[in-house]
Amino acid sequence: MNVNSKEKDIKALEIIKNEKVITKTKLAILLQCSEKTVQRRLKKWNAYTSYNKNNQYYTLPIIPQFDELGLWTFKDFFFKIR
Repeated sequence: MNVNSKEKDIKALEIIKNEKVITKTKLAILLQCSEKTVQRRLKKWNAYTSYNKNNQYYTLPIIPQFDELGLWTFKDFFFKIR
């Protein structure tokens, strides 16, 4: 990963932290890469996948505050702890 990629990652991570959730498509645009590369990054970042909305939304592990049942809701996106 070159310096430019690291800078893009940092920028993308900041955007995710601010927005709380993101799609692969939006992340691919931010990182200027393919959705396959985005998938690898999400795995590297241990991102959570929504269990509704066709599993299209992702969040970082530092964002959700799971309840006693291991669930977290943000707007109308639902996530569960692994």
